[in-house]
Amino acid sequence: IIEQRTQDSNIRNDVKHQVDNMVTEYRGNIGDTQNSIRGEENIVRGQYSELQNHHKTEALSQNNKYNEERESQKIIPEPSEEAVKKMVDDKKDRLKGPL
Repeated sequence: IIEQRTQDSNIRNDVKHQVDNMVTEYRGNIGDTQNSIRGEENIVRGQYSELQNHHKTEALSQNNKYNEERESQKIIPEPSEEAVKKMVDDKKDRLKGPL
């Protein structure tokens, strides 16, 4: 009876086979898409790692430059209290001018 009605309705008998093929094809496409996404994720992870390494390298370089500059500024001698007092007194004398 089912076969007769199927034929009367012009429904083809190989529909199940077609649907199975479509499902298989879609699953394959989904798998391909997932693999593509995983590949892109790996690329992004690699880029992220490179950026992290570059950031660490730059931070270390900047820290080294900072420390070098700081050390070079320590080399500049600070005037003694006597020298500061003498400079202040000299400046006062110059500002007073001749009497």
